[in-house]
Amino acid sequence: MEDACKKISSLLAVARGHRSKIDVPAAMLYCRLANECLANFQYLKIYGVWQGFTFNHFKKTMQGIKEGTPPQTWEMINSINRLTRESMHDQEVKIGAKVQHVDIVSALIESAYTDLYPEHPLISNPIVDVENVRRTALEKEAKEIRELMLENYVSDDLRFVVEGFTHLGISALEAGEQFASEDIVAIALALAHLGKTNDAEELFKAAITNSSGSLSAENLAICHSGLGRIARHRGDLSAATECYNQSLGIHRGVENHSGVASILCNLGDIAHKSGDGKEADKLYMESLEIAKKIEDRIVESTIISSQADRARLKGDTDAAEKLYKESHEISIETGMFHRQSRNLGSLAQIAKHRGGFDKAKELLQQGLDISREKPLSARRSK
Repeated sequence: MEDACKKISSLLAVARGHRSKIDVPAAMLYCRLANECLANFQYLKIYGVWQGFTFNHFKKTMQGIKEGTPPQTWEMINSINRLTRESMHDQEVKIGAKVQHVDIVSALIESAYTDLYPEHPLISNPIVDVENVRRTALEKEAKEIRELMLENYVSDDLRFVVEGFTHLGISALEAGEQFASEDIVAIALALAHLGKTNDAEELFKAAITNSSGSLSAENLAICHSGLGRIARHRGDLSAATECYNQSLGIHRGVENHSGVASILCNLGDIAHKSGDGKEADKLYMESLEIAKKIEDRIVESTIISSQADRARLKGDTDAAEKLYKESHEISIETGMFHRQSRNLGSLAQIAKHRGGFDKAKELLQQGLDISREKPLSARRSK
């Protein structure tokens, strides 16, 4: 357990360092990582295998160690998990109380570790390579966040991690670290979904203007499309169109056909919202042809759903129903749970319009069940 001792000691040391700087989100993030490390080593002790070190694996780890861990110790590990998920951004909470919160969590981690491994005490004053610890933390959390699609649900469990991780990621981006540039884009996408559009916008722009040149063309395109999505959300369709077109040009330049299809669909949505149905239909068809040619079923499902929205607006509910069902079948095939829920909601509206209230209620319940059961999924960013 010497490795566990070193890792947990290092993470706690970095957490205390951030606490001293009153950077509580970062401190709590490192406490969370220390707790995950503790739980994973306990899982290894019980089962003889390494469970993994990502958030989704951690949930399974917690389930696995419950029976083989002393009840009081397991309760401490579970309490730490809950405490590190709590928001530390409430302006009404005084800084002193937040720092004390970090101290409590650190003490719980030390107590749980001591109960499990008294023969390997934590190092009191470990010599910590802060940059290496920070890099490892960034890479771990970024890998998890990158798997989230912008339009998918982000659970409460990840909200705190994303917010705390943002503080660490900004400095990494400013330092011009290659991996960090990619990760900043992932964080910005997650923040945009959480409704923190101002923070997301700041990160997208920081990545675009970063003088180190470490941002790849693909991620640069994602930044522009992310800004387009934010502008669209704010109702500024002109700015959204400009951003999407910048993204489209980059995708075409590097022959990222999936990106081209996705952006064309977004531009079609804007044309549809602007009342230019003819242009919307044209963009949807062009986008769909590309998606089918490259066999990108995820983008295909999104486009077909947009075409269904268009048909429904024109009053052609038969065509809309057919398209929603087609999109729904693909979303089941590809595991796009959010798209499944959305399509079921649209089909429910059609059923309600036709007077089928029981059918509408059934479809809405199916969509709600999917939303509750599948809050997270491992899929690529759009």
